[in-house]
Amino acid sequence: MIGLLAAIPQFCTIFGMIWWSRRSDRLKERKKHTILPYLFAAAGWLLASATDHSLIQLSGIIMASMGSFTAMTIFWTTPDQVISLQSRAVAMAVINAVGNVGSAVSPLLIGILKDATGSFSSGLWFVAGLLVLGALVMTRIPMGSREHSLSSELIAPKPQ
Repeated sequence: MIGLLAAIPQFCTIFGMIWWSRRSDRLKERKKHTILPYLFAAAGWLLASATDHSLIQLSGIIMASMGSFTAMTIFWTTPDQVISLQSRAVAMAVINAVGNVGSAVSPLLIGILKDATGSFSSGLWFVAGLLVLGALVMTRIPMGSREHSLSSELIAPKPQ
């Protein structure tokens, strides 16, 4: 039974990722489609930490999973839109490296916060705060006109 319950967030995430990615493609919009899942995930972690009721906690974990993984799928389309072709490989490597460091350090920090406060809630608030910070950073990334200039450069190079 525990295995089935543990699969519910990932099962919901699969459908959320497909639907949200298709919506982003259909509307040809990336920024809001990255920011909103970050905020949805943050709300999920806050919801999960706000109660001892297991169904509400599961709902929060579903929201956090759907938001986090959905944001990642859309986020990885942004380097093509905002980073020059010459810098893209290095920039993507740096983004990936920072993400890997975060994946390694976050569980440690959550454990330290749990030990300091006696509750996992502080760790979940920390993760929610990082998601909100990520959403704020995304609001500062210039997208739009650069996307069109890059695609036109790749399709029709300027004559020399």
